[in-house]
Amino acid sequence: MQDEMKYTQEDIDRMIAGLQPSVDVIDKVIAGTDSYFTEEEKKDSVDRNYRHLEIILGKEEVAEAITNAKPYTDAIKRAKNYLGIS
Repeated sequence: MQDEMKYTQEDIDRMIAGLQPSVDVIDKVIAGTDSYFTEEEKKDSVDRNYRHLEIILGKEEVAEAITNAKPYTDAIKRAKNYLGIS
């Protein structure tokens, strides 16, 4: 049986800080401000960023440290809707 990963507070803070850039990418693509990307690139970017949010929010230590996950869960919903997988 593999030992469960334990994160330092610095690790947790870094993971939380990395959430907002993913939200920003999702919102920029959906808003159409990244028009120099192809549709495929836009969808790939939204897909990667919403999955990043899900992965980080799925870490127990991170989830416990976040006081308001709504901006992140809302971004996941917007991304899935944009990708047609809601």
